Amino acid sequence: MIGIFLRDATPRILVSALLAAVIASLGWSYAGREQDVPDAITKSAKMHCASYAPFIGSENPGDANFRAPPERIDQDMALLAKSFECVRTYSPDQGIDQVLPAARKYGLKVFMGAWIGRDPIGNAKEIDRTIAAVLANADVVAGVIVGNEVLLRGELPADKLKGLILQVKQAVGPIPVTYADVWEFWLANKTLADAVDFVTVHILPYWENEPTPVMDAIDHVQTVLGQVTSTFPGKHILIGETGWPSRGRMREGAEPSLVAQATYNRAIITYTEAHDIETNLVEAFDQPWKRKDEGTVGGNWGIYDTTRHLKQELTGPVSNYPAWRIQAALSSVIALLLLGLAIGLRPKASWLLVLALAPFCALAGATLIICGQDLLGARLTIPDTGGGILGVSLILGTAICFGLHWFDPSTVRGPTLPDHILSRNFREIRPDIADLLGLMRILTQIGALSIALGQIFDPRYRDFPVGVYVLPALAFAAEGLRRQRWARIAAGPIEKFLCWALIGCAGIILIREGIENIHAIAFINILVLLGLRVATAGKPVPVI
Repeated sequence: MIGIFLRDATPRILVSALLAAVIASLGWSYAGREQDVPDAITKSAKMHCASYAPFIGSENPGDANFRAPPERIDQDMALLAKSFECVRTYSPDQGIDQVLPAARKYGLKVFMGAWIGRDPIGNAKEIDRTIAAVLANADVVAGVIVGNEVLLRGELPADKLKGLILQVKQAVGPIPVTYADVWEFWLANKTLADAVDFVTVHILPYWENEPTPVMDAIDHVQTVLGQVTSTFPGKHILIGETGWPSRGRMREGAEPSLVAQATYNRAIITYTEAHDIETNLVEAFDQPWKRKDEGTVGGNWGIYDTTRHLKQELTGPVSNYPAWRIQAALSSVIALLLLGLAIGLRPKASWLLVLALAPFCALAGATLIICGQDLLGARLTIPDTGGGILGVSLILGTAICFGLHWFDPSTVRGPTLPDHILSRNFREIRPDIADLLGLMRILTQIGALSIALGQIFDPRYRDFPVGVYVLPALAFAAEGLRRQRWARIAAGPIEKFLCWALIGCAGIILIREGIENIHAIAFINILVLLGLRVATAGKPVPVI
């Protein structure tokens, strides 16, 4: 029996698998193509400065028991010394004060930070530790940064912050002292400049209230620097944070990617070197802990990834998917498994039907690869993780059930759902598989709706999980096609609510994000596809 199946099915499996592999390879090769990015023009082989934090994995600055291993800091300073002249830290706590002697060992300078917040007792301890570390290693300290974005977070008023700065300034003597914040908060608190030796501003075009696309980002930086310079004449200006994320949500026209990161970092290095502006890039290494507060994008600003591999050089072309060949191979393997399963369930399926399923299986393979990568680097919150994992789990199930439905509907039966959840008309069309596909469709809609609501009420740090939901959305939209037209399906009350909620959320997201945000547009289309069962109910639409 097995021999007969292999003899009959092998040619179709091989041919359809070859087609799926070709489709996957073409798609991945296009996504992973190398793109030309202007080289950085530098006076030396080294960049000026980079923000440094030693955390990897689940380590984070909120863990009072964590202490950075000295050997890790030593290895990191040895690596960074090859590309940078200095590093910036944000606190001496958790063993980060070990950066100072390690920096001396490898010829680096350090902008030493003191983390300031609401707690006056905690601030006093932080300042004491910072002063002690600075005085013990004064020869490697380029400056002391008292507080980081304290005004932005609203944790202290400017006058109290000014008092802390003056306290440190008096203690460290000739070592320069400053405060770091987003440029708007410097312009709104001009008197703070009287307490500092130089002004440290953060200019992050991606994070602006009106995000700037990467191609216009340097013009934005130039405009901001002009405003800051004219506001504080005679004061030395340090760009304390600037950079671009390599992955995460798109904000209007500002898209994170490896190519965009290389484009911005090379351009800012070229511009600031030409104008003798000291610049600190955010950041040396990706920081996974930032995903909790800032979303996926927060953990992906590093020049190096968490394994200490350089993401891109300062010269040469850049690919958004440098490992696309491996990804294409894995996508092809998944497609082969799905095709084999589908043909195994119905060995006598026609060649045309088998070949038609090949692109769908190739898409399923690519989607699973992308989703796996996205989940590993995604923000881990209940709505995002719940909706995301639900969507990923449905991808493979949708692919299998969709294939089962077309090849042999009688092989799949699902749990019986009440009429108010799943439409009676849908059962009349496919009574043997309606309940299972209907349940999966409703679960997909619930997952997508949880993501959509997050995008409406708390959008700044949330991703658009296009890869998670594209396959189920396409599958369930295609499920509505019957004899070359949309099925006449009257949805039940629960499904009707979900469909209209998805379509309504799509409209709100479009208004909020605008047409420049291609991530948002793609997700909006998915929401509409998932809501079409109501939008087209009882209105047959010919297939074009």
